[in-house]
Amino acid sequence: MSVHPEPRSGDVGLVARRVDAIPQLLREQARRPLIWPLRSVPASGMLVCGVGLSEGPARVLAELASRRVGLAARYVPLSRFAIGAPEVESRTLVVFSQGVCPNALLALRAAARAEQALVVTGLEEDELVARCPRLGPALEGGRLAVLTIPPEREDGLLLRVQTPAVAHLTAFRLADALAERVGAPRFGLGLREVPEAVAALRDQRLKDSPLAPSHWLAHPIALVSVGETTELLQGLSWKLMEGLWRPLPPVFEALQYAHGPFQAYFGKSLHLIALFAGASPALRAIATQLFEVARSAGHSVEAVWAVHADERAYFEFDAYLNRRLIDALHAVDRDLSRWPGHGLDGPLYGFEKSWPHG
Repeated sequence: MSVHPEPRSGDVGLVARRVDAIPQLLREQARRPLIWPLRSVPASGMLVCGVGLSEGPARVLAELASRRVGLAARYVPLSRFAIGAPEVESRTLVVFSQGVCPNALLALRAAARAEQALVVTGLEEDELVARCPRLGPALEGGRLAVLTIPPEREDGLLLRVQTPAVAHLTAFRLADALAERVGAPRFGLGLREVPEAVAALRDQRLKDSPLAPSHWLAHPIALVSVGETTELLQGLSWKLMEGLWRPLPPVFEALQYAHGPFQAYFGKSLHLIALFAGASPALRAIATQLFEVARSAGHSVEAVWAVHADERAYFEFDAYLNRRLIDALHAVDRDLSRWPGHGLDGPLYGFEKSWPHG
């Protein structure tokens, strides 16, 4: 049994066209005014949940709200709402779910009880309430806000590329809106630089990867970064898994690589994609030592140096990996609309339908 819509034939050309459109989608979003949509700044804690690929932007908002804004914000896995929902009656709950899959209702029902809640989605208010009628009173009472973001639909493939890009930018903009309310440092107009950096990476000629395009489909890969940037990479690892139908690449912090991964993978195949936010002397020094140690273990290394030396580097990393992903998909004859296991995930994908709730 499957609860997915019946797929249409899809190929790498569809992925490439969607990737080409990302900079313009981001430009349109960056130009739209955005204030914090709820009545108040979360005073007693903020919980953030994301469904599917929306887990990435949800984690990013929680990280930015905690580290840059200074709020008591944390990410909550979707399953937490099935095994015993966290106390939300005195907290703010933010839910990211673009298409509102069945299991998203687990979090949305909690949003209806929250002190205040925000749903970031591709649906309009009336569509969302039709999916989860319990949200109606909270919306009418001003405790719930709905932030509708594009694209409205990104069907046909397991992989989404536009939705995560726009949702991540929205997470950054929401963090900025919170920072403005509390007087914390903001990215401000710096977020308008993001679409141009993404467009530049989309259009530039990349050096050949040490890993042949066809090997990206199954060869062991890991993402490596430095400092807090590592906390932002979950969505990129997930993208490679969903887009290439390959095992999930682990994420290593550069110095931690020497405390386990180096030994575990020593003499074994591993391709490191080193993602650096900026090019400070300290980063250059870490990179030099990382490359030396990795090569002594027989690991190949591919470095990406972002122009932005802060969290905005995420978007450059995303654009870079989109390019590599498309190159890899060109190397295989595959109908991307017919993913492995299609039609067999229903019991878990639609777990909410079989779960008793009040």
